[in-house]
Amino acid sequence: MRTQGHTETVKKVSTVKQTNMTAGEKHSVPLLLPAEKRQFFFAFQLDHCPQGSCSFNVGYGFGAFARLKSPRVRTSLMAALLLGLLLFAMQSPPVPSRPLADGGPPSPPTSSPADNGTATHPNGTLQHLPQIIIIGVRKGGTRALIEMLSLHRAVAAAQNEVHFFDWESHFQKGLSWYLSQMPYAFPDQLTVEKTPAYFTSTKVPRRIHQMNPDIKLLLILRDPTERVLSDYTQVFYNRLQKHKQYQPIESMLVKDGEINLGYKALNRSLYYVHMQNWLQYFPVESIHVVDGDELIRDPFPEMKKVERFLKLEPQINASNFYFNKTKGFYCLRDHGRERCLHDSKGRAHPHVAPAILQKLYQFFHEPNKKFFELVGRTFNWK
Repeated sequence: MRTQGHTETVKKVSTVKQTNMTAGEKHSVPLLLPAEKRQFFFAFQLDHCPQGSCSFNVGYGFGAFARLKSPRVRTSLMAALLLGLLLFAMQSPPVPSRPLADGGPPSPPTSSPADNGTATHPNGTLQHLPQIIIIGVRKGGTRALIEMLSLHRAVAAAQNEVHFFDWESHFQKGLSWYLSQMPYAFPDQLTVEKTPAYFTSTKVPRRIHQMNPDIKLLLILRDPTERVLSDYTQVFYNRLQKHKQYQPIESMLVKDGEINLGYKALNRSLYYVHMQNWLQYFPVESIHVVDGDELIRDPFPEMKKVERFLKLEPQINASNFYFNKTKGFYCLRDHGRERCLHDSKGRAHPHVAPAILQKLYQFFHEPNKKFFELVGRTFNWK
């Protein structure tokens, strides 16, 4: 760098890990000094970043101050500014988000979450509070739904279940923490997160409404009996992997010859009970119910309905889905890349005696009718 007749340059003065800058990016830092000493300028340029390590070209220049006789003063200032550079470069990067369209990682944020619910990046991406939440239900197909919705270019999806509104330890951290869990998205993208436990939590509807009363909610449901069996299957395999004891499904479903009302999985399938709570805060028009059974059998028509509900430009098409005979369910094809859900999805349910299944069908018959009345549509449930 050249200013007012004096220039000194130090090449590759440092190599650091986890820099937040981009190769070729230039920065200058002015250091304000007393008026009679004018101004000191310090500049550096990121040279290259092989495998996460970066080196810098550094230069500095000064005007009247350069004529100081004491080398000790100049050396001390240089050391202080180099230390500032290293501290700047070694700032921890933000939580990674889903990859951008070109496959590159997002740039670091330029600000902390603002009062308007956004945190901006230099490349134009930003974090903002979700405009869409998949609220449930557990074992209803929420993972399949968010993966399929991610096929749309106008959607940015959080990859993990956030559990902000239902876990007190998370909720107490505030909306700024919730915002930090969201993916980086372009301004024309909608952000979506999914936490299946939201649907059955009594406190969540009010909390979400307080954040955004106009939010779009997606609820994916399956036949209540099938959902109970899937719920048991997940717990069964989890306990099996941890070498823990498990109870046979019949003993969980039936107690003293009657349906075991104390079994939590049964309560999760009483959809009308939970839906009543949500409708106290949101109109039914704000909640789109996805037919989870149809999503398994033929995902494309269900995803077109989701696009229309979210007022998205039609992009998802039939070619995005293909049936995997080995796995026994549909997988996704996106820009030539194919991917399937985890092997834990689509597990075979345990055998249940026909008499117990019949008890379950009878138990859910009336609750299902009440749910149909609440949402104004019917489903092909037994």
